Amino acid sequence: MKRIVLVLVAAMALASAVQTGICAEGAGTAQWIWCPEKDIDPIAEAPAEPRYFVKIFSLEAAPKSAKMEIAVDNVYQLFVNGKLAGEGDNWQNATVYDIAKYLKKGDNVIAVQATNADGPAGFIVAGKVVAADGKAISLNSNSTWKASVKATKGWQDGNVDKSWVKALEMGEYGVQPWGENVQCEMLSQ
Repeated sequence: MKRIVLVLVAAMALASAVQTGICAEGAGTAQWIWCPEKDIDPIAEAPAEPRYFVKIFSLEAAPKSAKMEIAVDNVYQLFVNGKLAGEGDNWQNATVYDIAKYLKKGDNVIAVQATNADGPAGFIVAGKVVAADGKAISLNSNSTWKASVKATKGWQDGNVDKSWVKALEMGEYGVQPWGENVQCEMLSQ
């Protein structure tokens, strides 16, 4: 009986822990995003092709910590300052990455190559960098990310030209067609 109670308590604690990161009630600014394209609604159907996304931010010193949780419908490669930091192919399982080791003083670049296989397309990121002075910097996916239908030379390093546009926001975690079908891991705050 004690064992059953312990298992139930552990399961409830795990369910509570999952309510951080992109799954958090009121995570607020993390949006499902995609590359805006004329006459295409990525929530309904998008081309089965890769799209490219970049977030550039500055740090005054190496960070204390930096984590991001990502889910992409369908396949992704995550780059931090030009280095491959992770990849995945199951949009229903968000993955948490500790990216602090890739960050540096000065400009930093988070880059994602997201490839749609069929149907709707989108990706969502909840991320936070804690700077050396304790200040928090959001990496959440939203229209501050740049997007492109093609990779430009050096895009993983933040070399983006005028063809890159603001990412299209499609809604917060829970928006259809993805709903709450993404299994999220705990993202440290």
